[in-house]
Amino acid sequence: MNLRLVIILLVATIAAVAADDIAVVGIVQVTHNATGFGYGTLQTQSSPISPGFSIEYRHWWSGEGAWSDRGLAITYSVTRSGAGFVALSPPYCVVKFGLNRHEFDVAYVHRFHITSALSPYIKAGAGGFITNGGMAPGGVLGTDGQFDVVAEAGADTRITRHLGLRYGATLHLFRA
Repeated sequence: MNLRLVIILLVATIAAVAADDIAVVGIVQVTHNATGFGYGTLQTQSSPISPGFSIEYRHWWSGEGAWSDRGLAITYSVTRSGAGFVALSPPYCVVKFGLNRHEFDVAYVHRFHITSALSPYIKAGAGGFITNGGMAPGGVLGTDGQFDVVAEAGADTRITRHLGLRYGATLHLFRA
């Protein structure tokens, strides 16, 4: 009898997860250069355009009715990037090193026209990221963390019942 109960719960769990979305998305990180005063000198910080990937799980709150297009998105992404600092006042120097950026966000997502082949969506939420720099000239960089606010707009296109394409643009706002 216990075996039947376990099988029934397992089937119900698989059915509930199948109604939600899981996506693996290729991403590109584009960072705006910033100039500011740090470490006793005026400096410019830059980062190259960097590829990465993201895994997102979307849980839709209801299968039918007004709440069927609303849900919760949980996202993890990783990007291998780099950073460069150019001192614009004495002591003049240039420092460049690699960075790994790990990000975790939770957001509200709303999709439109879920019965059509094209389903636009908007997403808003918050989370944070951790950068791990490893080694740089002069020693170990260690880790740094930041809180961020996330806004995203995009669309999903269904290819088959269980496979689709997702494309969009995400804006991360945080204090540098």
